[in-house]
Parts: sequence; C-alpha cells; structure tokens
Amino acid sequence: MGCIPVCRARRADSRDLTTTTRRTDISVTNSLCPNPPLIANRTVTLLSRVNSSEFNYTYFQYIYRAISNLTTLTFAFYHDPSYWCLDDISVMKINSTINLIINGGFETGSTSSYSVCAPSSANPAGYVSTECPHTGLRSFYDGSYLPGDYLSQTFITDIGKDYQISFWLRNLGSIPNSIKVTVTGNVISSNSTTTTQTAMTTLSTTPITITQCPTLSKNSTTELLSLTNSPTFNYTRFSFIYYATSNRTLLSFAFRQDHSYWCLDDISVKLNNTNTNILVNGDFETGVLTGYSICNQNSSRFSGGISAIQCAHNGQHGFYDGSYANFDYLWQVLTTIPGKYYEISFWLLNLGLTPNLFKATIGPYIISNVSTTIATHTTTRYLTTTTSSTIQSCPPSFQNATRLLSLVNVDPFNYTHYSYTYVAKFSRTTLIFAFQHKPARWCLDDISVRMNNSNEYIVDGGFESGVLSSYSLCNPSNSSSSGKIATQCIKTGSYSYLDGSYPKPDYLSQTFSTQPSYVYKINFWLCNLGSAQNSMNVTIY
Repeated sequence: MGCIPVCRARRADSRDLTTTTRRTDISVTNSLCPNPPLIANRTVTLLSRVNSSEFNYTYFQYIYRAISNLTTLTFAFYHDPSYWCLDDISVMKINSTINLIINGGFETGSTSSYSVCAPSSANPAGYVSTECPHTGLRSFYDGSYLPGDYLSQTFITDIGKDYQISFWLRNLGSIPNSIKVTVTGNVISSNSTTTTQTAMTTLSTTPITITQCPTLSKNSTTELLSLTNSPTFNYTRFSFIYYATSNRTLLSFAFRQDHSYWCLDDISVKLNNTNTNILVNGDFETGVLTGYSICNQNSSRFSGGISAIQCAHNGQHGFYDGSYANFDYLWQVLTTIPGKYYEISFWLLNLGLTPNLFKATIGPYIISNVSTTIATHTTTRYLTTTTSSTIQSCPPSFQNATRLLSLVNVDPFNYTHYSYTYVAKFSRTTLIFAFQHKPARWCLDDISVRMNNSNEYIVDGGFESGVLSSYSLCNPSNSSSSGKIATQCIKTGSYSYLDGSYPKPDYLSQTFSTQPSYVYKINFWLCNLGSAQNSMNVTIY
C-alpha cells in the first residue's frame, strides 16, 4: 500500500540542516504493527522521551541480556511539527565486532531490512533520507503524526548472552513529539528450555566506580536473608530487627543470577520507633548509586546498575544485578547507636530461574587504616550515651580538605545562611563542623548537600530525628559542654544541634557518596549565642 502524500508546514531548523516542508511519496509495506507485537513481560523500554526539546545527534548505548533466540529492536516515532533523525544502529554481542543489525546506517537507501508500520491505518511518514545523516550519506527520517509509526528489525540472539545496543538520535523540532525505543524477546520455540524469564537491561548512563569489597567479621556479622536457587517471585517485602553493636554498621547485599536478574528497591533502616530512614537513597530515585559502594569479590565485571521503570517497586528506579561469574556486592555504611534496635526492610524480586544466589548481611564496619578501636575510653558521644566502639579517627583527618568557613571570636548573631559550591574529589566525601565556645553555644540547623536539583545527600540535616544517628560526633580532648540535640535555638522544625565545647573543639561530621569532578551545593544555617572566646570551622574533603 502506498503512502498518501501529505503537505504540512514545518519550522525551519536553526542550524545548518534544512528541513523539508513536504512529505515524500515513499512506498512501504504495512504489516502487523508493530511486528512482532510488544509483549508486555518480554519488552524492555530502553529510551522514552515525550515533548523533548531540540538536540543534536546524541549517542545512546545499553546492555541487554537476551531471553529469546529471536529479538526485535523497535523505534516508535511521533513528531508534530518536525522530524526525528536516526542513524548508525548497532547490536553487537559482548566481545564481538559483528553488527547484527542489517543496514544500520541506512546506506542502502531503503528500509528493506526493516519493518515500517503505522497503527490505525495512519500514514507511515518515516523513510530513508539524505537530509540529516550522522555518518555516510543517509539516515532514517521520521515525522509521523496521528498517531505515529514504528521502525523495527528482528535478529538472532543467544539466550542468556549480553548484547550492546547503540544508536545515534537527533531531534529537529519542538513539541509535541515522542520517541520510544524498546527491545522484545520474541516467543521462543517449543523445544527451548527457557520460556519464562523476563528481560532486563542496563539503563544507567552514569559511570559506576567499583571499590574494594568490605571485610565482614564472621563472628559479628548477622545474616538477614540467604536464598539459593530460588524460583522466580514477584516483589516481596523482607523485614528484620537488628541490635547495633557499633557506631559504624555495614549493610551488604550479595547477588548472583546466571540467567536473569535480581531487582532490589525501597531499602530502609530506621531506629526503632522513629520514621527517619538513615540509609541514603534507599529507593534509588537519584537515578545513580548515590550513598552506595559496589564491588565484585573476584574482580569480575560488575553486572548491576540502576534501572528505570521496569525494575522499580515504587517510583521510577530500582537496582538490578545479574552477576553470573561471581557475587556482586552492593553495600552502604550507616551511622548507628550501639545498644539500639533498628528495623531493616527491603523489597526483592527474582526474575530468573536457577542457578541463583542472594544474601543480605549486616554487621560492624571495620575501617582499614583510618580507624582506632578503643576498649577502655570513649571518644564518640551521642547525646549522653557512653559506649566502647570502633570509630573513625578523632579529630577527623584534614588531609586534602577544603575550608568553607572559619570564624574566630565573633560577636553574637542570629541564624545566618551560609552557601558554598564544592567540586568533589573522591567517591566518599565528609563534611565536618568544629565547634568551640566559652561561655555560650553555637546553634546549627538545616544542613543540605545537593548536586544540581538532585535529592538530598545529607541524612537528617534538620536533626528532626531527635538523635545523632546519622552523624559522627567526637571530642578528642574530653572538653566539657560537648554537642547534642536540643529543642532550643531551632531554625525550623523541633530540633537543632547545640554545641559549646570548651576549651578544645569537638567535631560533628557526616560522610556521603559523591561523584568525583561533579559540583555540589552546600548549605547550612548557623547562630552564635555568645561573645568571645569562640571559634567555628567548617571543612570538607
């Protein structure tokens, strides 16, 4: 069936490219649309954008684990009043240089290797054009409207193997528009032994830094959950009560899944009878692994990442992992109060068949080379609690530190807002407040660290939990009037931090995950209740 010529005015592109104002009459074949259909539990969305602004050619890349011996890559286009440009499509098996897509650069001048279709008998507007190639002489050019059309190609894959999918995409115009890219595992022949797995893909475009795996003490680590060769199951909530024995506690998740993936979401660690989650980014809604460290015990490649939508229990993101050579580990270090009970919960989903393994453990965190174990003397205080524990060096190390604020012998002042920008140097960053005051106090409230408009990196920045469980507090000289949570001198809410350490300062700090070379905005409110002698220093490293 031929394409009906359509005349539609287009806004001219502001760059060198000249857009057409008239459709070209192109003969295409309208088969089942899309062909094959997008099977709900076998289709993964790689890219979905609605009402995107103009952008130049941009490279998109994903890793996909095949669940079928036939796999289809589908592009769904809609644009009014302009066009999408698509070029240089590639699907390669990992460690191979063979592109499984035929005519990925459209240099044959036709879509004979593809299926082009329009649902609801709409006009298929997409065609091969010389208007906007990324490389070579041609690209695919599509401005379908009412309601849009599909370009797809099916190729042979090996079940359980990983494939790199990539393409270059350009948007020539303004809204309304949409683009959706999906990959579908087709129905597998009856003699196949794998018929129930659900597809997953690597959707995080943020580089992941793999760290050295933590050392877990066998004598003090608690195994919360251990699953071996588990059958598939939908998202299930697991909940535990843990008795903290250290002020630094490590929560760790270990994954292995040979054929598919585990999905993890909505992790929560709360002090009993409180509502504050002391675990950073437990729902992964930052879209990156903020707050976490990742590793593979045997230096195999890390197979986990952030997944948009399809692995989320709630919200837009979840964590997935399909390590099939050795365990992958996802872990986070928490600040806890020894002798207190914590409720730990998370949601877990198993997408694949055996063999597979999953473990969740928790225990005291041993800090190599930068910690001091004290058995007879306490240097960490939480309000009036006194315990023996393993702590970071006190005072904290200031090597490579950046000083944000230094006040010495200043007059009293009301709450004042301080704001700074900081370029992260490491994957773990520590913000430190050092207080000294005689005869009055400093008041601190509403601490915040954010990257652009991202979620908050500081846990309990307003101290509204009523405890310092998210912070480290140390007093190396046993000065009097050490810091504590207080209900007086608040900026917002019901609590603030109050400190009048004398004659030497004490230190309040919190460590959080950062991305090196990224810019972070740091804010806090500070109030000085008295005159000299006093000092206040804020540093970050």
